[in-house]
Amino acid sequence: MALNYVTLTGTYADGEGIGIDGTRHDAFLTLTPTASLTDATNDREVRLTPVRVPLNADGTFSARLLATDNSTLMPSGWAWQVTETLPGLTDFTWNFFLAFATGVTQDVATLSPVSSVTTMQAYLPVPTGAVSAGLVPIATGSGEQSAWGSPGAASLPLTTLGDLLYEDATPAPARLPGNVSATRKFLRQLGNGVLSAVPVWDTLLAADVPLLNQNTTGTAANITGTLDQVPAPAAAVGLNSKKITSLANGTAAQDAAAFGQLPVADATAADITPVGTVAVAGAIGKWADAGHVHADPNPLPGDFGWVAWTTDPITAQSNTNVLAPGSMYLVAFWVRKTQTLSNLIYHVTTAGGTLTSGQNFCAIFSADGTQRAISADQSVPWVSSGIKTTAMTVPYSAPPGMYWAAFLANGTTGPTLRATANVSSTMISNAGLAAASLRVAINGTALTAIPGSITPSANITTNAAPLVVLVS
Repeated sequence: MALNYVTLTGTYADGEGIGIDGTRHDAFLTLTPTASLTDATNDREVRLTPVRVPLNADGTFSARLLATDNSTLMPSGWAWQVTETLPGLTDFTWNFFLAFATGVTQDVATLSPVSSVTTMQAYLPVPTGAVSAGLVPIATGSGEQSAWGSPGAASLPLTTLGDLLYEDATPAPARLPGNVSATRKFLRQLGNGVLSAVPVWDTLLAADVPLLNQNTTGTAANITGTLDQVPAPAAAVGLNSKKITSLANGTAAQDAAAFGQLPVADATAADITPVGTVAVAGAIGKWADAGHVHADPNPLPGDFGWVAWTTDPITAQSNTNVLAPGSMYLVAFWVRKTQTLSNLIYHVTTAGGTLTSGQNFCAIFSADGTQRAISADQSVPWVSSGIKTTAMTVPYSAPPGMYWAAFLANGTTGPTLRATANVSSTMISNAGLAAASLRVAINGTALTAIPGSITPSANITTNAAPLVVLVS
């Protein structure tokens, strides 16, 4: 039986598309079979030495090579290995099949490189003859011959999404249909100590979870009514990042911490009370309301219905301070929990004279220098003496922190306000404080309106006045 050959052709060109001249350069191909071949039908060894094929002047070449699909050559699955030696480039080697069935003449550019074929002797050869759908090559047991045949029952049972494959008692491959119900199920299988059994879908039973004996409702057998009936652990158990949720309050004696219950928050928890009330004993096992502060033995603004004050007004003496026109006076007060700031209350001891309309105001600034509230023009109220309650045009809900009450007067003579001391740049109220934290300060000396914000670090103490101001 004659062997089949294929004429391999091709053209090698440079980057400009010009054929590589093999007559001027040492440009050639070296073609070598990947295996030593045996022609079993004709009882002969086929020893193919490397074929050296030079390129022509236009970069073309042609070589007559043995086809890799000759059925009488063993081992099947061998390939040609080509090494390209081109000027200016490193030799490049790759493998390809050259099947006679594809054509008696083939261009190298149409061939697909194949993976390394050093173990191709172990490949199963493709059978000869007609093939039908669903058949695969199967070893015949006679050398390296194969024949078309069924892939076997193993691939046939799985037909539907979710199918699982198992071996039945025959033994033979069998299909376990997937769980199509809306109930979560798990595979269950129970042997007899020697043989296994067919797997089935099933729900969890209490006995399926070792030690816990948990049932399908989510309750545990050892927890009956209260937590103190759970057996005590042998050692401390850390919760780490975990937490206990959905625990209900206990009742009666079980509310006590001694019974392991959570404390109950309610109106009887009066051991820690809001500002301005007297501390009283609370109930054991209760916690305090989130809005509490610790009671202080000294009088506090809340004792008199105020939100805050710059100082206890009882400390006010006969000292007074005239508001110099254009200067904005700041005096600090503190809010300990979120409160609404609506009014500033102070004492005008001597009325102002000829005040300029639209240039006299009170305001509140937060510690970052932002104006939080401002009054209407006070050029009329300040031309009379007495206790003044100046409303903010929009009350401010103030979080805890330091704030300044601000006063700005303009006119011939500013009003005179009650203070704890006369004007001084070295008052004890500011001892050790940086400019941005001054309790008593001036910020701006030529103003006609209160600004939307100030720079606290620009505060100065010169002519500052420790005014007595209440906040409600």
